[in-house]
Amino acid sequence: MNSQDITRAIIDTTVARAMAEMDADPKRSVRKLCDLGRQFSRGRFQNQIFAIFQDLLRNDESPYYQAIDYLLRNNDPKALRQFGINLGYNSFTYGAQVLRQKQKELFFAIPWMVQLRLDSRIPGTYGPSFFASVIETGLQYGIYAYQLRSLDHHEQMEEYLAIIKQHPACAFLWFLSDAPLTGKQMELFSSCPNLMVSLPLEAASTAQASETLRRQKTLFGMHKIYHASDVTPDNAVLAQIYRQMAQSVFFFLLADDSCPPEKILAASDFVQQYRFTPTQPVFPLEVQEDTRKIEQIITASPAFLELLPDRTARTSDAPLASFAELSLKNIFYRELLSE
Repeated sequence: MNSQDITRAIIDTTVARAMAEMDADPKRSVRKLCDLGRQFSRGRFQNQIFAIFQDLLRNDESPYYQAIDYLLRNNDPKALRQFGINLGYNSFTYGAQVLRQKQKELFFAIPWMVQLRLDSRIPGTYGPSFFASVIETGLQYGIYAYQLRSLDHHEQMEEYLAIIKQHPACAFLWFLSDAPLTGKQMELFSSCPNLMVSLPLEAASTAQASETLRRQKTLFGMHKIYHASDVTPDNAVLAQIYRQMAQSVFFFLLADDSCPPEKILAASDFVQQYRFTPTQPVFPLEVQEDTRKIEQIITASPAFLELLPDRTARTSDAPLASFAELSLKNIFYRELLSE
Protein backbone atom coordinates (compact mmCIF):
# COMPACT_ATOMS: atom_id res chain seq x y z
CA MET A 1 0.00 0.00 0.00
CA ASN A 2 1.51 3.37 -1.03
CA SER A 3 1.24 6.69 0.82
CA GLN A 4 -1.67 7.82 -1.38
CA ASP A 5 -3.69 4.71 -0.43
CA ILE A 6 -2.88 5.16 3.27
CA THR A 7 -3.92 8.83 3.26
CA ARG A 8 -7.12 8.03 1.41
CA ALA A 9 -7.95 5.21 3.85
CA ILE A 10 -7.45 7.53 6.83
CA ILE A 11 -9.68 10.19 5.27
CA ASP A 12 -12.37 7.64 4.41
CA THR A 13 -12.41 6.22 7.95
CA THR A 14 -12.53 9.67 9.53
CA VAL A 15 -15.32 10.90 7.25
CA ALA A 16 -17.34 7.70 7.78
CA ARG A 17 -17.14 8.15 11.54
CA ALA A 18 -18.20 11.79 11.32
CA MET A 19 -21.13 10.91 9.05
CA ALA A 20 -22.26 8.22 11.51
CA GLU A 21 -22.44 10.87 14.27
CA MET A 22 -24.82 13.08 12.27
CA ASP A 23 -28.00 11.70 13.81
CA ALA A 24 -26.97 12.58 17.36
CA ASP A 25 -26.02 16.22 16.72
CA PRO A 26 -26.33 17.12 13.01
CA LYS A 27 -25.15 20.73 13.13
CA ARG A 28 -22.19 20.07 15.40
CA SER A 29 -21.23 17.05 13.30
CA VAL A 30 -21.40 19.05 10.07
CA ARG A 31 -19.15 21.74 11.50
CA LYS A 32 -16.77 19.07 12.77
CA LEU A 33 -16.72 17.41 9.35
CA CYS A 34 -15.94 20.76 7.75
CA ASP A 35 -13.12 21.35 10.26
CA LEU A 36 -11.73 17.90 9.48
CA GLY A 37 -11.93 18.64 5.77
CA ARG A 38 -9.82 21.73 6.20
CA GLN A 39 -7.40 19.86 8.43
CA PHE A 40 -6.85 17.20 5.76
CA SER A 41 -6.66 19.75 2.94
CA ARG A 42 -3.30 19.86 1.28
CA GLY A 43 -4.33 21.74 -1.84
CA ARG A 44 -5.03 25.43 -2.30
CA PHE A 45 -8.52 24.87 -3.66
CA GLN A 46 -9.89 22.72 -0.82
CA ASN A 47 -8.44 25.04 1.80
CA GLN A 48 -10.36 27.98 0.32
CA ILE A 49 -13.57 25.98 -0.05
CA PHE A 50 -13.55 24.62 3.51
CA ALA A 51 -12.75 28.07 4.89
CA ILE A 52 -15.82 29.44 3.09
CA PHE A 53 -18.03 26.64 4.39
CA GLN A 54 -16.77 27.12 7.93
CA ASP A 55 -17.83 30.75 7.72
CA LEU A 56 -21.23 29.98 6.17
CA LEU A 57 -22.04 27.27 8.72
CA ARG A 58 -21.60 29.61 11.66
CA ASN A 59 -25.21 30.59 10.95
CA ASP A 60 -27.40 27.93 12.60
CA GLU A 61 -30.24 28.81 10.22
CA SER A 62 -28.20 28.37 7.07
CA PRO A 63 -30.07 26.45 4.32
CA TYR A 64 -26.87 24.49 3.80
CA TYR A 65 -27.67 22.47 6.92
CA GLN A 66 -30.88 21.34 5.20
CA ALA A 67 -28.91 20.57 2.05
CA ILE A 68 -26.35 18.46 3.93
CA ASP A 69 -29.12 16.67 5.84
CA TYR A 70 -30.85 15.88 2.54
CA LEU A 71 -27.63 14.54 1.01
CA LEU A 72 -26.96 12.28 3.99
CA ARG A 73 -30.48 10.89 4.22
CA ASN A 74 -31.11 10.36 0.52
CA ASN A 75 -27.80 9.04 -0.76
CA ASP A 76 -25.66 5.98 -0.24
CA PRO A 77 -23.00 7.01 2.34
CA LYS A 78 -20.38 5.02 0.46
CA ALA A 79 -21.14 6.90 -2.76
CA LEU A 80 -20.95 10.27 -0.98
CA ARG A 81 -17.58 9.38 0.50
CA GLN A 82 -16.16 7.84 -2.67
CA PHE A 83 -17.24 10.64 -5.00
CA GLY A 84 -16.21 13.32 -2.51
CA ILE A 85 -12.79 11.83 -1.75
CA ASN A 86 -12.12 11.11 -5.43
CA LEU A 87 -12.74 14.77 -6.19
CA GLY A 88 -11.37 16.36 -3.03
CA TYR A 89 -8.29 14.21 -2.51
CA ASN A 90 -7.50 12.24 -5.68
CA SER A 91 -8.18 15.15 -8.02
CA PHE A 92 -7.66 18.37 -6.03
CA THR A 93 -4.72 17.15 -3.92
CA TYR A 94 -2.83 14.09 -5.16
CA GLY A 95 -3.73 14.52 -8.82
CA ALA A 96 -3.00 18.25 -8.69
CA GLN A 97 0.51 17.51 -7.38
CA VAL A 98 1.16 15.07 -10.25
CA LEU A 99 -0.29 17.55 -12.75
CA ARG A 100 1.88 20.44 -11.55
CA GLN A 101 5.00 18.25 -11.65
CA LYS A 102 4.17 17.17 -15.21
CA GLN A 103 3.75 20.80 -16.22
CA LYS A 104 7.19 21.65 -14.85
CA GLU A 105 8.77 18.72 -16.70
CA LEU A 106 7.00 19.27 -20.02
CA PHE A 107 6.63 23.08 -20.09
CA PHE A 108 2.96 23.17 -21.12
CA ALA A 109 -0.40 23.41 -19.34
CA ILE A 110 -2.51 20.34 -18.51
CA PRO A 111 -6.22 20.53 -17.54
CA TRP A 112 -7.40 19.22 -14.17
CA MET A 113 -10.56 17.85 -15.87
CA VAL A 114 -11.31 16.47 -19.34
CA GLN A 115 -14.79 17.17 -20.72
CA LEU A 116 -16.40 15.06 -23.44
CA ARG A 117 -19.62 15.51 -25.36
CA LEU A 118 -21.31 12.33 -26.55
CA ASP A 119 -23.42 12.13 -29.71
CA SER A 120 -23.64 8.80 -31.51
CA ARG A 121 -25.48 10.47 -34.39
CA ILE A 122 -22.28 12.13 -35.61
CA PRO A 123 -20.55 10.06 -38.34
CA GLY A 124 -17.12 8.81 -37.24
CA THR A 125 -17.55 9.96 -33.67
CA TYR A 126 -15.60 8.41 -30.82
CA GLY A 127 -17.10 5.81 -28.49
CA PRO A 128 -16.52 4.00 -25.18
CA SER A 129 -13.09 2.63 -26.17
CA PHE A 130 -11.84 6.17 -26.81
CA PHE A 131 -13.27 7.27 -23.46
CA ALA A 132 -11.39 4.44 -21.72
CA SER A 133 -8.17 5.44 -23.49
CA VAL A 134 -8.61 9.09 -22.43
CA ILE A 135 -8.93 8.06 -18.78
CA GLU A 136 -5.90 5.76 -18.88
CA THR A 137 -3.76 8.53 -20.36
CA GLY A 138 -5.28 11.22 -18.14
CA LEU A 139 -4.39 9.32 -14.97
CA GLN A 140 -0.73 9.34 -15.98
CA TYR A 141 -0.91 13.15 -15.96
CA GLY A 142 -2.79 13.43 -12.65
CA ILE A 143 -6.29 13.88 -14.14
CA TYR A 144 -8.86 12.19 -11.89
CA ALA A 145 -11.98 14.18 -12.90
CA TYR A 146 -14.04 13.65 -16.07
CA GLN A 147 -17.20 15.29 -17.32
CA LEU A 148 -19.59 13.78 -19.85
CA ARG A 149 -22.48 15.53 -21.60
CA SER A 150 -24.94 13.50 -23.66
CA LEU A 151 -26.49 15.08 -26.72
CA ASP A 152 -28.17 11.91 -28.02
CA HIS A 153 -30.55 9.34 -26.51
CA HIS A 154 -27.89 7.82 -24.22
CA GLU A 155 -26.74 5.26 -26.75
CA GLN A 156 -23.99 2.98 -25.40
CA MET A 157 -24.68 4.14 -21.84
CA GLU A 158 -24.09 0.66 -20.44
CA GLU A 159 -20.62 0.52 -22.03
CA TYR A 160 -19.73 3.96 -20.66
CA LEU A 161 -20.95 2.99 -17.19
CA ALA A 162 -18.84 -0.18 -17.28
CA ILE A 163 -15.75 1.96 -17.94
CA ILE A 164 -16.66 4.36 -15.13
CA LYS A 165 -17.02 1.40 -12.79
CA GLN A 166 -13.55 0.16 -13.82
CA HIS A 167 -11.98 3.43 -12.58
CA PRO A 168 -13.10 3.70 -8.94
CA ALA A 169 -10.42 6.29 -8.08
CA CYS A 170 -11.85 8.86 -10.54
CA ALA A 171 -14.81 11.22 -10.15
CA PHE A 172 -17.28 11.42 -13.04
CA LEU A 173 -20.02 14.00 -13.64
CA TRP A 174 -22.48 13.13 -16.40
CA PHE A 175 -24.96 15.68 -17.78
CA LEU A 176 -27.76 13.64 -19.31
CA SER A 177 -29.89 14.65 -22.29
CA ASP A 178 -33.66 15.07 -22.08
CA ALA A 179 -34.18 11.55 -23.47
CA PRO A 180 -36.01 9.36 -20.90
CA LEU A 181 -33.88 6.87 -19.00
CA THR A 182 -34.78 3.19 -18.82
CA GLY A 183 -35.22 1.42 -15.50
CA LYS A 184 -32.10 -0.66 -16.19
CA GLN A 185 -30.00 2.42 -16.88
CA MET A 186 -31.05 4.06 -13.63
CA GLU A 187 -30.39 0.86 -11.73
CA LEU A 188 -26.88 0.67 -13.19
CA PHE A 189 -26.06 4.11 -11.76
CA SER A 190 -26.06 2.51 -8.33
CA SER A 191 -23.11 0.32 -9.31
CA CYS A 192 -20.99 3.45 -9.89
CA PRO A 193 -20.48 5.23 -6.54
CA ASN A 194 -17.85 7.43 -8.23
CA LEU A 195 -20.48 8.98 -10.52
CA MET A 196 -22.86 11.92 -10.16
CA VAL A 197 -25.49 12.22 -12.87
CA SER A 198 -27.37 15.42 -13.64
CA LEU A 199 -30.91 15.53 -15.01
CA PRO A 200 -32.15 18.30 -17.33
CA LEU A 201 -34.38 20.48 -15.16
CA GLU A 202 -37.14 21.05 -17.71
CA ALA A 203 -37.34 17.59 -19.34
CA ALA A 204 -40.73 15.87 -19.11
CA SER A 205 -39.17 12.70 -17.69
CA THR A 206 -37.10 14.39 -14.97
CA ALA A 207 -39.70 14.35 -12.17
CA GLN A 208 -40.13 10.58 -12.38
CA ALA A 209 -36.41 9.94 -12.89
CA SER A 210 -35.46 12.08 -9.89
CA GLU A 211 -37.91 10.19 -7.69
CA THR A 212 -36.43 6.86 -8.82
CA LEU A 213 -32.85 8.03 -8.26
CA ARG A 214 -33.72 9.43 -4.83
CA ARG A 215 -35.42 6.16 -3.86
CA GLN A 216 -32.39 4.08 -4.87
CA LYS A 217 -30.06 6.60 -3.14
CA THR A 218 -28.15 7.58 -6.27
CA LEU A 219 -26.17 10.83 -6.17
CA PHE A 220 -27.62 13.24 -8.72
CA GLY A 221 -28.08 16.91 -9.53
CA MET A 222 -30.07 18.92 -12.04
CA HIS A 223 -28.96 21.26 -14.79
CA LYS A 224 -30.24 23.96 -17.07
CA ILE A 225 -28.73 24.99 -20.41
CA TYR A 226 -29.15 28.75 -20.34
CA HIS A 227 -29.07 31.29 -23.16
CA ALA A 228 -28.01 34.92 -23.29
CA SER A 229 -31.65 36.00 -22.94
CA ASP A 230 -31.88 34.21 -19.58
CA VAL A 231 -29.21 36.48 -18.08
CA THR A 232 -30.80 39.84 -17.26
CA PRO A 233 -29.72 42.68 -14.90
CA ASP A 234 -32.14 41.48 -12.21
CA ASN A 235 -31.48 37.77 -12.97
CA ALA A 236 -35.20 37.10 -12.59
CA VAL A 237 -35.10 34.14 -15.00
CA LEU A 238 -32.25 32.42 -13.17
CA ALA A 239 -33.88 33.09 -9.81
CA GLN A 240 -37.09 31.50 -11.10
CA ILE A 241 -35.13 28.42 -12.18
CA TYR A 242 -33.96 27.84 -8.60
CA ARG A 243 -37.57 27.78 -7.43
CA GLN A 244 -38.23 24.83 -9.77
CA MET A 245 -35.68 22.68 -7.99
CA ALA A 246 -36.88 19.62 -6.13
CA GLN A 247 -35.28 16.49 -4.71
CA SER A 248 -31.73 17.62 -5.45
CA VAL A 249 -29.05 19.77 -3.85
CA PHE A 250 -26.67 20.44 -6.74
CA PHE A 251 -27.82 22.67 -9.56
CA PHE A 252 -25.62 23.24 -12.62
CA LEU A 253 -25.93 26.09 -15.11
CA LEU A 254 -24.53 25.20 -18.54
CA ALA A 255 -24.05 28.06 -20.99
CA ASP A 256 -25.36 27.51 -24.50
CA ASP A 257 -22.54 27.54 -27.07
CA SER A 258 -23.84 30.84 -28.46
CA CYS A 259 -23.79 32.56 -25.07
CA PRO A 260 -21.26 35.44 -25.09
CA PRO A 261 -18.52 35.63 -22.44
CA GLU A 262 -19.98 38.68 -20.71
CA LYS A 263 -23.28 36.83 -20.14
CA ILE A 264 -21.46 33.80 -18.75
CA LEU A 265 -19.55 36.03 -16.35
CA ALA A 266 -22.80 37.73 -15.27
CA ALA A 267 -24.43 34.34 -14.60
CA SER A 268 -21.34 33.23 -12.68
CA ASP A 269 -21.43 36.37 -10.53
CA PHE A 270 -25.09 35.73 -9.72
CA VAL A 271 -24.34 32.10 -8.78
CA GLN A 272 -21.42 33.11 -6.56
CA GLN A 273 -23.53 35.72 -4.76
CA TYR A 274 -26.28 33.14 -4.23
CA ARG A 275 -23.80 30.70 -2.69
CA PHE A 276 -22.84 33.30 -0.09
CA THR A 277 -26.43 34.34 0.65
CA PRO A 278 -28.50 31.17 0.07
CA THR A 279 -32.26 31.22 0.48
CA GLN A 280 -32.89 27.56 -0.38
CA PRO A 281 -31.01 24.29 0.35
CA VAL A 282 -29.47 24.34 -3.12
CA PHE A 283 -25.81 24.63 -4.14
CA PRO A 284 -25.56 26.15 -7.64
CA LEU A 285 -22.58 26.11 -10.00
CA GLU A 286 -21.95 27.87 -13.30
CA VAL A 287 -20.04 25.03 -14.94
CA GLN A 288 -17.75 26.91 -17.31
CA GLU A 289 -16.59 29.62 -14.91
CA ASP A 290 -16.42 27.43 -11.81
CA THR A 291 -14.30 24.90 -13.70
CA ARG A 292 -12.00 27.71 -14.83
CA LYS A 293 -11.69 29.10 -11.28
CA ILE A 294 -10.75 25.68 -9.92
CA GLU A 295 -8.13 25.38 -12.66
CA GLN A 296 -6.64 28.76 -11.70
CA ILE A 297 -6.33 27.71 -8.06
CA ILE A 298 -4.93 24.24 -8.74
CA THR A 299 -2.23 25.37 -11.15
CA ALA A 300 -0.45 28.54 -12.18
CA SER A 301 -0.83 27.45 -15.82
CA PRO A 302 -4.58 27.10 -16.41
CA ALA A 303 -5.82 24.83 -19.18
CA PHE A 304 -9.19 23.79 -20.57
CA LEU A 305 -10.10 20.82 -22.74
CA GLU A 306 -13.49 19.84 -24.12
CA LEU A 307 -13.64 17.04 -26.68
CA LEU A 308 -16.49 17.25 -29.20
CA PRO A 309 -18.11 14.29 -31.00
CA ASP A 310 -16.94 15.44 -34.45
CA ARG A 311 -13.35 14.96 -33.21
CA THR A 312 -12.66 18.62 -32.70
CA ALA A 313 -11.82 20.20 -29.36
CA ARG A 314 -12.02 23.46 -27.47
CA THR A 315 -8.91 24.46 -25.53
CA SER A 316 -7.71 27.51 -23.63
CA ASP A 317 -5.80 28.86 -26.62
CA ALA A 318 -7.93 27.60 -29.51
CA PRO A 319 -11.73 27.98 -29.81
CA LEU A 320 -11.86 24.95 -32.13
CA ALA A 321 -9.14 22.59 -33.37
CA SER A 322 -9.17 19.10 -34.82
CA PHE A 323 -7.74 16.19 -32.87
CA ALA A 324 -5.05 15.91 -35.56
CA GLU A 325 -4.03 19.56 -35.11
CA LEU A 326 -3.85 19.23 -31.34
CA SER A 327 -1.80 16.03 -31.57
CA LEU A 328 0.93 18.00 -33.32
CA LYS A 329 1.20 20.48 -30.42
CA ASN A 330 2.59 18.31 -27.63
CA ILE A 331 2.93 14.80 -26.26
CA PHE A 332 -0.04 15.17 -23.89
CA TYR A 333 -2.55 15.73 -26.69
CA ARG A 334 -0.83 13.13 -28.87
CA GLU A 335 -1.18 10.44 -26.18
CA LEU A 336 -4.62 11.51 -24.98
CA LEU A 337 -6.28 11.65 -28.40
CA SER A 338 -4.91 8.40 -29.82
CA GLU A 339 -6.96 5.21 -29.47
